[in-house]
Amino acid sequence: MKQPNARIARHPLMRVMALASCTTLVVGCGGSSTPPSHVVAYSISVTVSGLSGTGLVLQVNSGNDLSISANGVATFPTTIDSGTTYSVTVSTQPTKPAQTCSVNNGSGTVGTAAITDILVTCAARAITLYSFNGTDGLGAPNGSLVQGLDGSLYGTTTGAVFRITTSGAETTLYSFTSATDFVGGTTAGLILANDGNFYGTTNGSGVGGNISGSVYRISPDGTESDVYAWFMVDGGDFPMKGGVIQARDGFLYGTVYGSNLFSLSIAGGDEKDVNVTAYGSVVESSLVQTRDGTLYGADDSGAVFKVVPNAGPTGVAIIGSIGIKHSGSVFSLIEGSDGNLYGTTSGGGSPSATCPNGCGTVFKITPSGVTTLLYSFGASPIDGQEPAGALVLASDGNFYGTTAAGGSSTPNCKSVNGCGTLYKITSDGTETVLYSFGTGPSDGTGPSGALLQASDGSLYGTTGSGGSTGSGTVFKLELGLN
Repeated sequence: MKQPNARIARHPLMRVMALASCTTLVVGCGGSSTPPSHVVAYSISVTVSGLSGTGLVLQVNSGNDLSISANGVATFPTTIDSGTTYSVTVSTQPTKPAQTCSVNNGSGTVGTAAITDILVTCAARAITLYSFNGTDGLGAPNGSLVQGLDGSLYGTTTGAVFRITTSGAETTLYSFTSATDFVGGTTAGLILANDGNFYGTTNGSGVGGNISGSVYRISPDGTESDVYAWFMVDGGDFPMKGGVIQARDGFLYGTVYGSNLFSLSIAGGDEKDVNVTAYGSVVESSLVQTRDGTLYGADDSGAVFKVVPNAGPTGVAIIGSIGIKHSGSVFSLIEGSDGNLYGTTSGGGSPSATCPNGCGTVFKITPSGVTTLLYSFGASPIDGQEPAGALVLASDGNFYGTTAAGGSSTPNCKSVNGCGTLYKITSDGTETVLYSFGTGPSDGTGPSGALLQASDGSLYGTTGSGGSTGSGTVFKLELGLN
């Protein structure tokens, strides 16, 4: 028996009607002749580099918080619809250590693929602890800081000694006057001696006249007394940038403009001079005592000498020259963990497009006089120029220092040569610019003197200009090493 619809199915017209009926049935059941559109959502990822602090939080379109704890790729938890604009921003900057993170390529419109080309770069941030106003310190800071037994930091301006806590509370301990002090200007900052007092140097005349420099003592509460003064008759005149150190024999040792080394008891007696003119030119840097007890120094010609201390400088001998093309000052040497000596020069070094005559160097010299040029500044347009003082060996095994010029273009730096940098350099000569001064409205410019790593692990230093009034600052850079 034939099926009732077989004939219909074989007739072409009937087949069309049947299909139309079927289509109508489908539509009636909720179908559509036009497929519905479908919106796809895509993920937003970032690549983070340079992060060493904690607490970094990013946002996309002012929400969807993403906490970042490590360098590498991170993805926001919420996807963004195709065709929607997006903007990734920093909601919270990292702390401990304090850093500034910036977002590159962080905005656009989501297309037909995940967003993966956003870069977040984090860098150290120097914190201005205090801005001098020109009257609280009788001038700008002009030397390195030292930490006292009370945990506070002590330093000098052109005409005063100050104390500042690590949280930024400043006190002027003592102001020098020409009527009462052997002073024409303080130099080099202070040292903390084993009697609990601080010692420093001045480089000019004052009460009594014909004074060509002095060593002074100041207590933590600001009581000042004169230890020794030169009277332009003994050749040991004008203790310039070097200041003094206290060697393990208890005596103070320093260098003066007249190419002399001097020693002095902390009571002010037993002053002795040794002339090192035969070994070079002006000696402006301070001495360093190495682990074997020897004192080392350098003059501006590049000659490096050593001294055997014995209640006075004896056995002066040149060990060699730094042996590199340099100009300007040779700053104080420091001993590395490998037993070699490391130092900086304010000028010279390898030429570059930025610095055709060189912009300063970092060098290494062995105790036997073999020299290695580790780094020449000005290698790139954003690199530092003109080292501003000695290096400091931090607890992470790296060296840190500052340059007086160079660095990235910043909103508050008016110098065409840059306002200085804070840098890190390894013992094999790998240099990294950590910070460019003049970044913020109250930021210091033109750092001066060596850095200090305090007991909290952070680096502290001074600038000779900048700050809220242009009279210099005390700044802090957290390293996260505490």
